[in-house]
Amino acid sequence: MGSSLDALIEKYVTPMLKEGADTLVPDSTHYSLLIPSIQRVCGNQLHLIETATAIARRIDHQPRGALVELKSEVVYGGVEAED
Repeated sequence: MGSSLDALIEKYVTPMLKEGADTLVPDSTHYSLLIPSIQRVCGNQLHLIETATAIARRIDHQPRGALVELKSEVVYGGVEAED
């Protein structure tokens, strides 16, 4: 699994590195699963800021009804998308 995943990460991250990116902030709890692979591919060229713990903590502290509201709001680039 590692080599095909590494190739996919390299495909998407290499252009960002060539453009001068030095930090990646994964914005979903799912992306934290890729951090070891990203580190393997990029080494110390890319600083990773892990957000999964903060996101999970934030969701854990929401009132019950608020989670339904949060899930129904889809926002892209600061513009609310219609369902």
